[in-house]
Amino acid sequence: MIRKTLSSLVALLILAAAGQASAQVTLYDGVASDDFFGSEPAGFAFDDFSGQITDTGSSLVVDLASDLDGSNGLFGGIGRDLDPVPDVDPTTSSFRIVYRPLASNTASSFNVQFSDLDSPTDAQDWQFTLQMANGVDLGNGWFEQVASIDPANSGFQQASFGFSGVGDGVFNPGLRQWQIQSGFGSTDRLHIEIQSTEIVSAATVLLGDVDLSGTVDFLDITPFIGVLSGSGIPDQPEADCDESGTVDFLDITPFIAILSGSGS
Repeated sequence: MIRKTLSSLVALLILAAAGQASAQVTLYDGVASDDFFGSEPAGFAFDDFSGQITDTGSSLVVDLASDLDGSNGLFGGIGRDLDPVPDVDPTTSSFRIVYRPLASNTASSFNVQFSDLDSPTDAQDWQFTLQMANGVDLGNGWFEQVASIDPANSGFQQASFGFSGVGDGVFNPGLRQWQIQSGFGSTDRLHIEIQSTEIVSAATVLLGDVDLSGTVDFLDITPFIGVLSGSGIPDQPEADCDESGTVDFLDITPFIAILSGSGS
């Protein structure tokens, strides 16, 4: 009976038109064929990341196998300037990354760093550490992390490269640049594949976004059915479309409404 009901649900869902909800600031999106080094503004790599990163056309593969510059361990980074510079409130925003550890990875963490522009001569870096163990399993080896960028959680700050001062010393972007780095002095091999990075609203659940892609579309149908049938994340908040606290058949109608653009 449940299988028949779910089959009927699939038919209903396919008839619904997809609704869209965008990330606050997209930093890198391999799914959208983001040419990391070729598009404008072009991405960059430094220290040991130089020569040990591959743009596959749909993702970035980082493999820090060697200390190429012979200093600071297996350390380096990738990043991109933002033009125009967006205003981001770090107290109400989070950093979202979708990635997967690959076969040779031994690193337990990596860093994300943001440069806050205050004036033409002043900018300050704010660094945050993401632990691999905190990733949410999306399946097929992919993980998601949504991490706070509240300055109270920053473990390291400095004047940004090429700038003479830190400005007001407050993380209140002007977000002029983002970076992903390995740990300074690390001896652990960072071997990961990055699918996307973005700034999103903090602590916000996008109802219907069951595949956690940042948008509500037809790709959410299968994971929604998975949660409903008990094979997905139990009572996943994104699938709780009637916001009752549990995921059950009462969520079907509001999910269809969200998918078709007539819901919340």
